[in-house]
Amino acid sequence: MNATEPELRSIAYIEADRLLRDKYDENLATVTTFLRKYLLGRIDYYYRTGDLGQKKWDGKFINPKPTKRERITESPVDSCMFNEVMERLHPDFRDMVLRIADGDELKDVANENDMTEEQLRSILKNQLSSFFRP
Repeated sequence: MNATEPELRSIAYIEADRLLRDKYDENLATVTTFLRKYLLGRIDYYYRTGDLGQKKWDGKFINPKPTKRERITESPVDSCMFNEVMERLHPDFRDMVLRIADGDELKDVANENDMTEEQLRSILKNQLSSFFRP
């Protein structure tokens, strides 16, 4: 979904009306100065949250659902430990762990395996807890 120019103009008109009605104080600035300062930010906010699916958090826009990431294998130690963990896992759960490590959502992996997210968490916790015990 990409905002068209007429749609952005409509949003600009609606936001300008709202800003002037609710926020504008004629004693502090002219209409032009006020809208120049605040209107573009409102349009940007609408576009980022609506079209791009971002959220504003801690003063920055973020993508709430990260894209799939590649498994980090730069460190031989990390790679060796990951392979050791994978060897200790029951074969039925290895594919699930690999998918989660590759960035798939836990709920998606659980749904595809006919279980709840909480059930999958519990199973993985039990599988991995023996590896991390002293």
